[in-house]
Amino acid sequence: MRISLLFIISTLFVKSLTAQCIKTITKSGLEKEMFLYGFMGNDVYKFFVAKVNEVSDDVFVCKFLHSNSEYVFDHFKRSTYDKSMMQATVNMNKGGKYPKGTIFHFLSYISDQGGMCNLNNVEEIEFQECITTFADDGRSYLGSVTRNKGNYKITYYHTNSVYEFDTNWVIKKVTKGTYKIGGKARTEYAHTVEFK
Repeated sequence: MRISLLFIISTLFVKSLTAQCIKTITKSGLEKEMFLYGFMGNDVYKFFVAKVNEVSDDVFVCKFLHSNSEYVFDHFKRSTYDKSMMQATVNMNKGGKYPKGTIFHFLSYISDQGGMCNLNNVEEIEFQECITTFADDGRSYLGSVTRNKGNYKITYYHTNSVYEFDTNWVIKKVTKGTYKIGGKARTEYAHTVEFK
């Protein structure tokens, strides 16, 4: 009786933790370390991931993960393409191909950063955005995680590489990726950000 009661209490605790995971959070503006996922100009079928490095009012600098190109954007506002997205205009770039004036339409994500949304407490996950930081070099990437009572499988948006991790976040399998099997990582829930 004692074991089954403990099991019920622990199950309810885990469910309460996952129930507290808020998919969308509201912010007043972009912040350093946010991830942006979107498209440039009218090319709605080609998506990119960028990480915000600096923010000052409606001007921000970010690095695109697929190319390491760095862009300065301004005119940050609600997207004219889709009201659930934001947009900004290329002001200048270093190593990128999109010229000044090109519009970047994007969704924004921020890490839970050790909050109440611990992916380790959930046995089944279906396509939840996450941010992984690899121990080898400290670099972070945006992806989508799935889990079905065991290992985690993450597809990273910038390369479509797929990694499988065990419950201690050790890499067990790699498809199209550069990090080696046996490497360690930390993965956190990613909230979608809405702006006031």
